[in-house]
Amino acid sequence: MAVFKEYSYKQGAAISVGSTFVWKLLSFVNSILIAFYFGTQARADIYFYILTIGVLVSAFFTSLNGNVLIPQAMFLRQQDGQSTKSFINFFLLLYAVLIAVILAFGFLFPVNIFGLFSKFSHDILTKDILILQLAFLYFCSHIFCYFLLDIMYMYRIFAVNLLLPLNAIVPMLALVLLHNVLGLKAMLCGFVGSYILQILVYISLMKSKLNWTFTNFKTTFENRLKSNILTNQILILGNFCIGMLPMYLMSSFAGGVISAYSYAKQLTDAPNEILTSKITSVFHIQLNESASAKNFEDLNRNYLKANYLILFIMVPLAIFTCYFAPDIVNLFFKRGEFNAQSSSNVVRFLRPMMILLITTVLTPFAGSLIASTRKIKESFKYMLFRDIVIIGAMYFFITRFGPFAYPYTQLGCSIFGYFIVSLFFKNHIPQIKFWQPLKDAGLLIILNLDRKSVV
Repeated sequence: MAVFKEYSYKQGAAISVGSTFVWKLLSFVNSILIAFYFGTQARADIYFYILTIGVLVSAFFTSLNGNVLIPQAMFLRQQDGQSTKSFINFFLLLYAVLIAVILAFGFLFPVNIFGLFSKFSHDILTKDILILQLAFLYFCSHIFCYFLLDIMYMYRIFAVNLLLPLNAIVPMLALVLLHNVLGLKAMLCGFVGSYILQILVYISLMKSKLNWTFTNFKTTFENRLKSNILTNQILILGNFCIGMLPMYLMSSFAGGVISAYSYAKQLTDAPNEILTSKITSVFHIQLNESASAKNFEDLNRNYLKANYLILFIMVPLAIFTCYFAPDIVNLFFKRGEFNAQSSSNVVRFLRPMMILLITTVLTPFAGSLIASTRKIKESFKYMLFRDIVIIGAMYFFITRFGPFAYPYTQLGCSIFGYFIVSLFFKNHIPQIKFWQPLKDAGLLIILNLDRKSVV
């Protein structure tokens, strides 16, 4: 267990990026295998729908962890280490009880629940009930695993990211060996197995490295904590609706639309996960420490540095992918069950989604600053207004113009949302140069377009 020691933030970021790169590379290979075996057939739509909803459900809880529970635990840690453990134990127990309830309802009423949250026909849902039941096991193991992972990050045990490639390796083995028997259910079985293995490792590390005991669950809740939990979850519920509504609407269109969107999302998510997600996870702890010390100079400097680093890589990648989108899709996916129509549909999603990637990489760090300065309550009215407008826009444009309007609507809403968040920063965290990353993005876009025109 020597490798699971405490690392610096720079070392943690390097480990996170390296491990996530391997994970996402192998996950992309999994996508190629799925495209080869199943293409964009209707039977693949439910699987991709499950994965997309899994991300949204997970975000509902990981946001609570990263924006409220972990900052509060770090605050308590500065006062009393034992109260921190009791606080985390309480929420571990709460998660366990909640998971038991979700699994009970999920296994007893899978068709009813999926019928409520999608527009798939009853015949499609009843055709394979086992994949619906596995979905709930996938959701729950993911939620619990990532709460434990956030605890590891809090104690700077960043080497746990070395386990992340298991999230691709185990499903890959299951898919290759069992796709003829289980179909895409093999992937879900692989995901569940990977998460359970990581949960066991994290609990073992808590006991061996942190001398953790799971006996004391008593904790107190200050009014501000209760308010932050309520505010954060209402806001993330808005984000859940923003992500859920398009999936709900697209599940009513012809078979293969959700699959095409998902293949395009694989291409855009890989760089986002490798860089934005993992670097944000590491820098989030650093931002918490600067905010706790009220060192706004360091807070601003780290915020701008992290954003520029990601934009410097993302902008040229996005422009290159937009230009060569058909060639990229054909290179990776066009074989086996993946035909020319499948390729065309993926390209129609991919191009606007790559431009969207430039704007969305700015959002996580803004959210980290809001959480680090513990101003979630103050941000409520801004975010609520933003979410209501976005949900309305999503419903209008997708129902009126069809599923391929979705990424263009996302792009417009992302820009609108950035303006709304800027108003919050102007009024509540004026020490942060909030507009600088957007100016940097614009300059990088111009430079890369100019280079492309010269070529």
